Amino acid sequence: DGRIKPDIGAYGNSQTSTYPPNTYGPGGGTSAAAPGVSGTLAVLYQGWRELHGGDPNSGLMKAFLLNAADDLGNTGPDFRFGWGRLNGARAWQAIDRDQWTTGSLDQGQSATHNIEVPAGTAELRVMLYWTDPAASLQAQEALVNDLDLTGTAPDQTGHLPWHLDPTPDPAILNGPATKAPDHLNNVEQVHAVDPVTGTWSFTVEAFDVPSGPQEYFLVYDLIPDSIRITYPLAGDVLTSDESHRFRWDALGNTDPFTVSLSLDSGMTWNAYPAVSGDRRYFDLGLGDTLFLHCFLRVERNGQLAESGPFRIQHAADDLEVLFNCPDSMGLAWPPVEGASAYVMHRLGAQYMDSVALTSDTAFVFTGLVPGAADWFAVTALDALGRPSRRSIAIPRPTQLQNCQAGQDLFVESVLSPGPVLLQCQSDPAVRYVVRNGGSHAVEGFATGFQVNGNAPVNVQMTDTIAPGDSLLVELPQQSLGMANNVTNLFRVFASSLQEQFPPNDTLSMEVLRTGNFAWIPLQENFDNEVACSTSNVCDTPCDEVGLFRNAMNGGEDDIDWRVDTAGTQTADTGPALDHTMGDEYGRYIYLEASGGCTQQEALLTGPCLQLPTSTPAQL
Repeated sequence: DGRIKPDIGAYGNSQTSTYPPNTYGPGGGTSAAAPGVSGTLAVLYQGWRELHGGDPNSGLMKAFLLNAADDLGNTGPDFRFGWGRLNGARAWQAIDRDQWTTGSLDQGQSATHNIEVPAGTAELRVMLYWTDPAASLQAQEALVNDLDLTGTAPDQTGHLPWHLDPTPDPAILNGPATKAPDHLNNVEQVHAVDPVTGTWSFTVEAFDVPSGPQEYFLVYDLIPDSIRITYPLAGDVLTSDESHRFRWDALGNTDPFTVSLSLDSGMTWNAYPAVSGDRRYFDLGLGDTLFLHCFLRVERNGQLAESGPFRIQHAADDLEVLFNCPDSMGLAWPPVEGASAYVMHRLGAQYMDSVALTSDTAFVFTGLVPGAADWFAVTALDALGRPSRRSIAIPRPTQLQNCQAGQDLFVESVLSPGPVLLQCQSDPAVRYVVRNGGSHAVEGFATGFQVNGNAPVNVQMTDTIAPGDSLLVELPQQSLGMANNVTNLFRVFASSLQEQFPPNDTLSMEVLRTGNFAWIPLQENFDNEVACSTSNVCDTPCDEVGLFRNAMNGGEDDIDWRVDTAGTQTADTGPALDHTMGDEYGRYIYLEASGGCTQQEALLTGPCLQLPTSTPAQL
C-alpha cells in the first residue's frame, strides 16, 4: 500500500559472525543482516534495563533505531534502504541521554513538545512513531490511526516530515523523498540540516484516529558536525598478528578522510592513503609487533578526531584440552612473546570470570561438575601486568578425554529401531549396546528408553560388565508410542549405580514412522510429480516421490530416486521420452549416474498395501 519498506538496512556481505558449532565464520545476505539488527536491539534493551529497569516499549526502541540510521541512497528515506543503515552507537546515545518523550491522543487532539537545539548542531532529527492497531484484511491501506508531525523553528519557519510517492512506477519509486504530510506510515521524521539554534516546537496531531486513544513516541537526535572515532577506544587492546578495521562516525559522504596512526604516544604520525567520503573504516595490518602507546587520528576539512591511547599486544591462542575428567580439565597453550603471567578465565553467571593466575603455559581447572556447560579462556599479561586481549573461549568437551572414570557406563550404539519404521509393521524390540568405559566393573545398572516427551520406560539390569567390555541389551517387544508421519526423538539411556560421568549416559536419534496404508489396485506413473533438480550432485534431496518416500541420504542410504522429464542430465544415460505419455512432458524416476554418482545405494519405500486374502496379488 505504499508504506516505507524496508525499515532499515544492515551489513550483509561476508562479515564475520558466530557459526555452528561454537566457532566463527562468514555470513551474508538477509540471513546475516537480520540477526545483526536483532543483536543490536538486544544490546539496546540490555542498556535500557541497566538505566531504567524493566523493558521499554518495542515501538520506542524501533523509533530509536530508525531515527539513528546512517542515510543511504537518496537523501531521506527511500524504497531501497528504508531509513538507512543501522547505527547502534547513535541509537544508544539517544537512549542514554533520554532524548525522547511520549503521549496519547484521541481524535481531534494535539500535543506540542519543545526541544532545545544547541549551537554546532549539523542535523536535527525528530521522529514520531506509534504502534498502530491491526487493519482489517480487506483494507486497501494498513494504517488505522493517522497521526501527523510538524515542526516549528525558533524563527517560526515550518517543517514538514519526509514523504515518499508510492506510485507504482520504477522512476517514481526511485525518486528522492520530499517534504509533505504523510498519511500512509506509522512513522514520520522531521529533518533539518544546520538547524537554527534555540527552542524548536513539534506538534503531534490526531489527524484521523478512529481507534483511540493512540499512544505515541517522539525521539530526537542532535548530531554535531564532527568526527567521532568508534574503534578503537581508549584502553582497547588489539592483537598483534591480525589486520584491524579502524572505524569512525561522521556526517556527509563527499569529501575524503585522512587517517593517521601514531605508535609512539603521538610523537610521530604515519599517514595513509585518503579514504573516500562514503566510508567510515580503514583496514590496516601492523605485523607481529608490539606497540604499547598507540593513537588513531581521522581528519576532514579541518575537523579532527583523535582516539584515546590503545595497545597492540600479543595474545594467547591455540588453546588445547590436555585431558577432561569428571571433575577437572587440563588446558595448555603456546608461550606468548613478552608475557610474564597468564590469567585463567571461566564462564560465570554473566562474565568470563578471572579464577586464577599462573606463570606456566598449562593449567588444571578443578571442582568442575560433570556435564556442566563450562567455557574457558586465557589472557596474557606483559612484564608490567598489562593484559592482552582475552583469547577466544573454548568449551569443555562433552566426553571424557585422556581420562578414565571409575564408573562410566554409556550407550555405544542403537541397533533397533532404525531411522525409519513402517506403520503397517509392529514396532521392533529395542536393541542397543552398552559399554563400560570406566576402570571398575559395573554390577547392575539402570537403563531404558524414551520417545519424545512420553514417560520413559525404565528397566533395572543385574548383569555385570567388566571394564572395557560391552553388553547387548534387548528389551521385550512393545509399542514404542511413536507418532505417525513425523520425526520422533528416540533416547536410549544407561547408567551405573555409582555413575561418575552422566553426560554420555544417553544416546539420541531421530526415527520417522511413515508408510500410509494404500489399497490395491495401486498404480503410480509419477506424471503429476514435480521434477527434482537435474544437477548431477547426486545426494541432493528429493524427499517425496508420489506415494513413495526416498530414504534419508547419509543415514539410510546414499542418493535419492529423482523425478525427471525430457531426458536425463547426461545424454544417452536414460529415456528421452516418458514411458507412460510417450512424449517429453511425462515424468519418470531414475538414479543419477554422472559426476561420481556410481556405486551409490538408493532406497525407495512405498506405502503399506492392504492385500486381499481371497485372491493372489501381483506386483
